[in-house]
Amino acid sequence: MAVRAMLSAADGADEVSGLSNVGYNKGKRVARELVASLSNFRHEGEFKVTWDESLYDTANTLTDLDRNWYRECLVNSTHRAALQHAVGFGTGYLLETWNKHFHSPYRGDIQLSAIAPEDVTFIQLPKDHDIQRAYGVLIREELPINLAKATYAETNLAFADALVPDRESPGWIAKGLQKVQQFLSPALRVAGRLQPNQQGSFPTVDIFHLYTLDSTINESPFQIEMGKWKDGEPLTNWSYRVPFLGQPMPTWMRNPETGQPYTLPAGAAECRLFPLRRYTIFSRTAMGYDGTSPWWHGAAPLARIRFNDWAWEALGASLVGETKTMQDGIIALMRLIEDAAAARLQPAMLFDENLVTRNFAKEFNPRMAGSVASADLQRGKPIEFPVPSDYYNVPEWITRWIESQEGRIDYITGVKDMIAIAKAQQIPSADTLEKLMEMAGPIVQDLVRQVEEPLQQLGDWRKSYYFQFYTRERMITVAGPEGVDLDKVYAPEQLIPLKLVKSADGMLIPSETRAAQSSRLGLATESSEQRRARTMGYLTDYRYHVTESGINEIHRMSTKLFYIQLMKEGFPISWWTFARIAQIPNFGPPPKDTNNEMERWVAQKEIEVDMQVNLAVRQQQAIASLGGGMPTDPTSVAGPEGNGGGAGRPNSYKRPPKLQSKDQGTRSTISTS
Repeated sequence: MAVRAMLSAADGADEVSGLSNVGYNKGKRVARELVASLSNFRHEGEFKVTWDESLYDTANTLTDLDRNWYRECLVNSTHRAALQHAVGFGTGYLLETWNKHFHSPYRGDIQLSAIAPEDVTFIQLPKDHDIQRAYGVLIREELPINLAKATYAETNLAFADALVPDRESPGWIAKGLQKVQQFLSPALRVAGRLQPNQQGSFPTVDIFHLYTLDSTINESPFQIEMGKWKDGEPLTNWSYRVPFLGQPMPTWMRNPETGQPYTLPAGAAECRLFPLRRYTIFSRTAMGYDGTSPWWHGAAPLARIRFNDWAWEALGASLVGETKTMQDGIIALMRLIEDAAAARLQPAMLFDENLVTRNFAKEFNPRMAGSVASADLQRGKPIEFPVPSDYYNVPEWITRWIESQEGRIDYITGVKDMIAIAKAQQIPSADTLEKLMEMAGPIVQDLVRQVEEPLQQLGDWRKSYYFQFYTRERMITVAGPEGVDLDKVYAPEQLIPLKLVKSADGMLIPSETRAAQSSRLGLATESSEQRRARTMGYLTDYRYHVTESGINEIHRMSTKLFYIQLMKEGFPISWWTFARIAQIPNFGPPPKDTNNEMERWVAQKEIEVDMQVNLAVRQQQAIASLGGGMPTDPTSVAGPEGNGGGAGRPNSYKRPPKLQSKDQGTRSTISTS
């Protein structure tokens, strides 16, 4: 509450006659600088194939979709809001779900929402504080009552009608703060004006979303349909049938003698009622939904950002909360200094009622130049200043103390290091690289690293949303026709095309439907449920990688330069390895059957030779077409390959490589020791 009051406080306080009301919200400024610096770091990623290089093109399509989503959905503002929660309160959450009305009615997209720590509750959170291993994750969503009714009327009209406001106005605590504020003593008003935490338009209702690790198994004698079904057909792409324990499950292989598919008894893993988690939507007065989670990734879609956290604490601590007492002390001293300056120019006075009137004493102001008044000076002093002027002198150590307290605030929060890194990254050059390495202390690196982990989680979840909800038309619009195979039909659950399989004669069958493949291989026809299960199985073939992320880019840059220097020295490093290190997008998969670096480097050299020969042949043909002579050796047209060597002493590599300008900036080279 104290941190929220500090970050929400207005500058200064209610004016009190005769006293200073100066405000100096150092903590708020530090929080803004930390949020701005952390938001300024680039956090970009791409999807990569785990092991099957035949899916390389689909991974690039996913990356294109993801970058378009990042731009269209204004993700930066949501990241900033989550960082504000994390910096201010120690913990912030990012909730990632699918909203089918995100852009406009029935034009959906992945929605990223920033959630405050007080809106998330965990049930049986394990000791390692892993959200995904908690038995239950409860998320509170506060909505204006009319918006809540309109949102849920489409899916559950009875639930929408049963919603009643949880609050008609700000809570009694907030209203009490407003009442108490006007009675606070001026000496206690050192933190500025208190502001109640008013959120949303009243009346409001709380909608709760609960994700539960329900391990219930179907032990009944019949299979159960989960999700929405009609006439035996699924109505959603997350509807599924749960077999009963021991139920014979057909496989794709058929018995050649009987023509019937082989079966296997369903085990506990196949008979779970909620393999994607149990999902419940409810309010304090009604139940809106209780069934399977609709998300294919099977996780509670909540990623956590924590700062100032410890292994034995589930939540982090505010980065600026510890500075509040120092800020209060600074403000108190600043007000005392202003009061002393005002009292020195207009000091306290005593007057003799027998010599001057009370009105004269009130109107006489020694602070005003040219003040003139009449008094009987023969009878004594009409006005006396009881306090000597030296009493109002402000010692120099007080101002130095204020400066030292500000320095302690910067030291505790690490804001100066963070700002220096954020600014330096905007103008990278040969000289700033080493400076960045020196400035990037462990605290700054830890703060940036705490942002990377949730971004990795969110990227992996978006992968499943693309598979589950994006259509072929959507992908063509975003990635372009070249990113989507026009010969394949893409349904939301069919982003991954069918893989090539071997026929009876050992040949691969390209561009065939599952029915044609089944006919040639003697397999059972693949149903929509089997196709979806197979597609969901492909999710593990892709992995989201944060390729650019803040301070770690400094280390990556040094690594890139080091590899360039090695390549100049003739060390065998292939194009594909360097493209991965340099993060060159869509470079292409390495040659087939090359499993290590030396094999890829040899394949590269073979490609280079082929390219030289082809170039020489084309040049010979061009010369011949013009009536000229032809060289006897085709490869003699291409120049000799350099070995990267040269005059001068060899490099010792005692220092990391860095970029260095040559010839007045017209060219650059990489230098080392």
